[in-house]
Amino acid sequence: MTNTMKLLIDGIAYTVNLKEEHTIETFALQDPIELTFKRYANQEYYAPLPKLLPISGMPTTNIVHAGGLYCYAGFGVFAIPFEDAPLHPYEAMHLGDINEDISSHLAMAGNTVIANVEIVVT
Repeated sequence: MTNTMKLLIDGIAYTVNLKEEHTIETFALQDPIELTFKRYANQEYYAPLPKLLPISGMPTTNIVHAGGLYCYAGFGVFAIPFEDAPLHPYEAMHLGDINEDISSHLAMAGNTVIANVEIVVT
């Protein structure tokens, strides 16, 4: 079984290969949803989730990579970095990777982008 997330941002479709995690299953119960992502620190976009994901005990990282999809521990937000960046003192859970080049799109986007999000299980 493969979990894939579909992101539609500014009319451009992206696919995310999601890791097999209980958190992903919990998120799938919320979808499909529309999220407003805001630009932060000229390195990523983030959007609050409608419900917190259960990330207790999940592995976290304090370095994010461009084109990944992350959930910030303790903040209940999705983040899509378009540049590699250290997070210290914060931590994030790596949820998956976007297959297409989203970094160039987001680097040129405005202060907010609207994304339609849907989990697909195949």
